[in-house]
Amino acid sequence: MDKKNNRESFEFIDDLNAMPDLMDGRQQVIPIVTGGDVPVEDVNVPEVLPILTLRSSVLFPGAITPITVGREKSIMLVRSVEAEGGMLGAVLQRNSDIEDPTPDDLYKVGTAAVILKVLEMPNGNLTVILHGQSKIEVSEYVARNPFMRARVQPLYDSDPGSKSVEFDALADSIRDVALNIIDISPSLPKEAAFAIKNIDSKRGLVNFISTNMELSDDDRQMLLEAPGLLARSRKLLEILIREQQLTELKRSIQDRVKQEIDRQQRDYYLQQQMRTIQEELGDGTDADIDAMREEAEKKNWPKAVAERFEKELQKVERLNPAVAEYSVQMTYLQLLLELPWNDVTEDNLDLNRARQQLDNDHFGLDEVKERILEHLAVIKLKGTLNRPYCVSTALRV
Repeated sequence: MDKKNNRESFEFIDDLNAMPDLMDGRQQVIPIVTGGDVPVEDVNVPEVLPILTLRSSVLFPGAITPITVGREKSIMLVRSVEAEGGMLGAVLQRNSDIEDPTPDDLYKVGTAAVILKVLEMPNGNLTVILHGQSKIEVSEYVARNPFMRARVQPLYDSDPGSKSVEFDALADSIRDVALNIIDISPSLPKEAAFAIKNIDSKRGLVNFISTNMELSDDDRQMLLEAPGLLARSRKLLEILIREQQLTELKRSIQDRVKQEIDRQQRDYYLQQQMRTIQEELGDGTDADIDAMREEAEKKNWPKAVAERFEKELQKVERLNPAVAEYSVQMTYLQLLLELPWNDVTEDNLDLNRARQQLDNDHFGLDEVKERILEHLAVIKLKGTLNRPYCVSTALRV
């Protein structure tokens, strides 16, 4: 199959002349390769191919992929292949950060491809539209300058056959899982779902999804190196199910976080509205809180108590006065303010005055009063108090 006939046997949903608009982001076009289940790998691959190193993309047989080329050697390679009208080998490098990779930095398995179109970018780079032809394995590199050239041999995927029930089931499952991922993932274009639904070729479906889904380069390279189409389909389904679970988990987490943020924003908005309404109606809620804060500044209490009081007061400021917790918090703060803390008074141990005070405050309870007076008498004689005791209003000055 020559290059001309090979190009004519595929149809695209958009003309390649629209690719500059695609690269500029003015439209989103997903090329679809159709043509039945005829293996695309049945092409004549030259024994020696120039090797185009890919930073972060894997080209599959039958797939059409735009590749950005910016390195000087790569640009020279593309210009040379475009002028000769031949093939090149697209091979992924193991580490994308390496600027000038050596043969040891590249994977052994890649894809022979033809150049469909070369687009000049404003920044001086090239966008090359590659059409994958056949999977290849690099045997040895025969040259490194001006660009790498290698001796390759084609690798043909074993065909499961048109009557393979397992392959048909795998292809249908891959389609369903991929459509579900596109549906729940916000980063994938919805046009991809339309493209997947309209691919009739099961071979083309597997290669298209392997190329266009959000997979890691290691996963794509693993799929490319699969010994056959059936093995690639099994591995692809396994990867897609994993990605589906991760996508669903991330979406669930994001939904919970969004609901919590929305609830907090709603509560804050309503509280601000309520405060504004209270100010307009002359409600004294804020005035009560300000009065508590002023009274707290005059209290002679420990630093830890002051910090606790301020923290609880701020909590009250965020509460809706209509909720039950508001009144509980206000009662607690009022109790803190009423406790004497470090404020003490000098004891008045005048027993006659104590008896008079007890008689004025309490009717009856003679035995109780006698016990209190006895206790006060002991304190007066000892001149000290060594244990906690409860004294009524008889100790008032």
